[in-house]
Amino acid sequence: MLAGLLMGCDDGQAITFCTEIGCTSALEVLLEDEPAPPYRVEADASGGTGSYVYECPASSLCPPIVFADFTPDRVTIRVVTSTDTTRYEVRPRYEENQPNGPGCDPICLRSVVRLPSDALTISE
Repeated sequence: MLAGLLMGCDDGQAITFCTEIGCTSALEVLLEDEPAPPYRVEADASGGTGSYVYECPASSLCPPIVFADFTPDRVTIRVVTSTDTTRYEVRPRYEENQPNGPGCDPICLRSVVRLPSDALTISE
């Protein structure tokens, strides 16, 4: 009886049932040697597709650095403190997430980059 529920009535094709779970594409940045607050993290995509800024204020426990709806192929990330700026070039590797299953929208991309480990080049 279950097979009858999962098969199409006319053409014998399987019916896909999708839920409506949402997701957001994002680039997450993990600082392996997190500086003492306050600091700022700036992310600029190659080709001018966007720029994002994350601020960690003084005397604060800062949440993870997540740039929502930002999935560039290549990104320049700057960590700016009161004493210096470190610049990283990164090529994120994204994983697809399809929370409602195969054949169902949405499809979101997510990458976690660890700095300095995942940097292509570092300049200070």
